[in-house]
Order: sequence, then structure tokens, then C-alpha cells
Amino acid sequence: MKWISIAIMALFLTACTVKYEGNITGDAIFNMPKVTCADSDKGIKADVPGYVNGVSERNEAYQFEDECYGTILTEFYCYKNMPKSKNVNCEGKCRSGQCV
Repeated sequence: MKWISIAIMALFLTACTVKYEGNITGDAIFNMPKVTCADSDKGIKADVPGYVNGVSERNEAYQFEDECYGTILTEFYCYKNMPKSKNVNCEGKCRSGQCV
């Protein structure tokens, strides 16, 4: 009975084994993309049109421009090297990505 259990276990382990024929280099650990974020107007400045751009954790380039929606300005900025946005209610008008 003991030999049958061992044979069944060996057969199970053989069936579940995955063969990998590539080279393991460690690139997945050491070649992580460098996450960046740059803000053209250097922060939350509603009276200055701007944009943020950089590279995401997925290694994809991005760019977001400050935008107006009626009198609401969506102001983009960087926080901890990541793009963020904040809605600002302009006292006057919002035009071309800035409160005027």
C-alpha cells in the first residue's frame, strides 16, 4: 500500500511539473521602469497653464494638460512622483487651462 501511495504521488508531481527552458536573469527585479513625473508649472497654480508628463509604473509615457470645464479648472500636479489632479473653482473665467 505504501508503494502505491508513493507511485501515485510521483505520478501527480510529474504531471504538475512545468518545464521552463528560458534563462532566468533577474531582469524582472533589476530592470524595473523608473517612474517619473514632471510638472511644467511647478505645483498647483491655477493662474498658470501647464501639464505633467513622465513615465508610469507600467513603463508607459503620459502627459496630462490643465483643462477647463466651464469655470472649473482641472489642475494636474505631481505627488510622490505620480500624476495627480485637483479641481479648482475659478472666481472668474477658466480659459486655456488657467483661471483668468
